[in-house]
Amino acid sequence: MLSVALLAVLQVQSSQPSLPASPVARIVVTPANPVINAGDTLRLMAQALDADGRPVPNATIRFRGAGGVFEAEVDSLGLVASGATGTIPVAVVATVPGSRPKFETVNVRMVPGPAVRLVPSTTRLRLTRGQHHRLDARAFSRVGDELSGERATWTSAAPNVASV
Repeated sequence: MLSVALLAVLQVQSSQPSLPASPVARIVVTPANPVINAGDTLRLMAQALDADGRPVPNATIRFRGAGGVFEAEVDSLGLVASGATGTIPVAVVATVPGSRPKFETVNVRMVPGPAVRLVPSTTRLRLTRGQHHRLDARAFSRVGDELSGERATWTSAAPNVASV
């Protein structure tokens, strides 16, 4: 039964005329290595080039998210709206009427972004003269992602407070 169904599919495919190869040899996406802060947007641009590196004038380019539906959204014109950290693959398709489409994939990295909030390890501290206490803090981005590997640097205008 499976072999009959497979044979029928092959016959249908062989009876359909195949389209010629695309005149698009490659799709150049800018920025080349896209990185975006979580919570921000980024506009991807693309250009369809022929084998000689010249623009293909009648090519239409569309974008589509190829995964990571919870991390970001991608519209057909290349606007990436990041919601979380991670990497989202974006499919870029160039179509020229009367030929097969050309596909490329670009990975958009979404990073936490700069620290906007610090949470100190100690909120109430009383020291007497000569005592020492090492302060620490956790840093968070605008969308609430904790920044690991970031080190807080403390300073004080008080002459008797030493910073290390």
